[in-house]
Amino acid sequence: MKSSPRIAVLGAGAMGSRIGAHLFEAGYAVVLYDSWKDHVAEIQRNGLRIVHEHTAQTLSIMAASRPLPGEVYDYVLLLTKSGQTEEALAGFRDIIGPDTYVVSLQNGIAGIEILPRYIPKERILVGVTTYSSDLLGPGAVQIGGSGITYLSRLSGGSSPAVDALGAIFNAAGFQTVVSEDAMQVIWEKLAFNASINPVTALTRLNAGEAGTHPLGIELMSSIVGEVAAVGHRLGINVRTDEVMSQLRRACEPEACGDHLPSMLQDVLKGRKTEIEALNGAVIRLAGDFGMDLPYSRAVYQMVKMLDEIKGT
Repeated sequence: MKSSPRIAVLGAGAMGSRIGAHLFEAGYAVVLYDSWKDHVAEIQRNGLRIVHEHTAQTLSIMAASRPLPGEVYDYVLLLTKSGQTEEALAGFRDIIGPDTYVVSLQNGIAGIEILPRYIPKERILVGVTTYSSDLLGPGAVQIGGSGITYLSRLSGGSSPAVDALGAIFNAAGFQTVVSEDAMQVIWEKLAFNASINPVTALTRLNAGEAGTHPLGIELMSSIVGEVAAVGHRLGINVRTDEVMSQLRRACEPEACGDHLPSMLQDVLKGRKTEIEALNGAVIRLAGDFGMDLPYSRAVYQMVKMLDEIKGT
């Protein structure tokens, strides 16, 4: 691994742009890749605008909507929606070389089921983060407060590559922990997203509003418990207390401000959500064990109606 690794962010939406921006500010060579041409064109013309509380700055970071000729990276951070995983890997396969590590920072579990079909398992890293970001429009994002990021090898155990990436993220200002239990990392973030995302999407409340209301807390806790129960049947230790602690921290109004979780942003903009990759995936796995998940099924069915009637 080079002393100064080259990093590509594949899927430079709200969170991808934030991660890329912090890495760029920390001195790393970063390129943002995204298929949204207006977003890319705005960054190319005027830079990436980062808004935080009452301040704003513009970064002259490189962005592209197709692979740059001859460019191969040490790390490719995958932040597309899980349903776009195969399209992204096919369209940007030229930036992934034999020594590249592909790092899935996506929501849900669909992405990590697809990746091993294209990338050797030993070169796949997975990560989850509770940091927040909102897309304001082409070339502009608003970032939230604190959070935590977990990184792991998909195949489990330790490796210099994941340790190095953890050090890079910490140097860029992301509190980051390297774990040797990839499935625990993935399923705890799945529980996090399967609770906060549909609850905010259905109530139209931001994270701070939904996550601090007693009824919101109760509903999210019930969904987290259901996801954990399925995980336990699969032999995965999903720590409900840890997930609820992460939710409390992520929903503190002073930390998250007016943050709109991604599913709420999708609903407000009439886009299809990731409900299938989150609650839908858990419900399907629960069916294999004859388990009923009433809270997860209720929010899944309501968001699914929005997807089918309003989503594009």
